[in-house]
Amino acid sequence: RKMCSKYKLRFVNKVCEAYHTRDRIKADDGSLLKVALFDENNRKITYGPLSSASVQIVVLHGDFNDHGQDYWTSEEFSRYEVCPRPGEEASSVLGGNCILVLADGEACLGDAFFQMTSYCARTGKFKMGVRLASTQEERIQEGVSEPFSVKDCHFAGTCKLELF
Repeated sequence: RKMCSKYKLRFVNKVCEAYHTRDRIKADDGSLLKVALFDENNRKITYGPLSSASVQIVVLHGDFNDHGQDYWTSEEFSRYEVCPRPGEEASSVLGGNCILVLADGEACLGDAFFQMTSYCARTGKFKMGVRLASTQEERIQEGVSEPFSVKDCHFAGTCKLELF
């Protein structure tokens, strides 16, 4: 089954191997995590309506696309989304702003953070995904990060407790 999309979202820089809950999500070099939209020739889309589309950051189970396929359907992608436990609100895996607006085909994740550890995931790890926030006529392949773990900030020496 060889299919492809003309356009693909992608994480431009690498995620960290481990995060702590409540810490801001950054790339492994400490910079902001960046996503961008590319065409089939691996060129970034810098003009036209897609270059300023809204994208959504989601959390996936760490075993999504374990076999390294180049293509998957939006249904396959959605099946691996980490859903909050029953009784928790839908935004409980990620906090902060998870909807980004592309500018010249790219956007940075500024203030998002994990609110849940990855121990609840099937593999004990998460992957981040990025998809268009609204449906387009043309299929745009979602972007997927490398796997990583999220630990409870209470076990991190650097976690700051907020006092009310």
